[in-house]
Amino acid sequence: MNIYRHGDLLIREIKELPKTIKKLVKTDKFVLAEGETTGHKHLLKDKTKTGFEVYQDVNGNFVLDLKVDAEVSHEEHKTVKIKKGIYFVEHEKEFDWFEKATKKVVD
Repeated sequence: MNIYRHGDLLIREIKELPKTIKKLVKTDKFVLAEGETTGHKHLLKDKTKTGFEVYQDVNGNFVLDLKVDAEVSHEEHKTVKIKKGIYFVEHEKEFDWFEKATKKVVD
């Protein structure tokens, strides 16, 4: 099982596509997340141009079906190579003890 971290994103391999997701697009480039303050983005690319499928669950999380290896790049992070497979993408969260609430980490 492969797990990748890229800034505030966690990309973890899953065994199969969930049943309750909707297909968004088949493409060779997709923005997984945009920086809230800088405008920088986590860009997933398939250099072979084979294409991959992007799905979304009811909570707005992306599910990726990569037919070939791909990579995630960002202006402030190293490029990470992702092996082909099915992946669930989630935003990292942190607990704010003062507000007693969980918040999405801002990149």
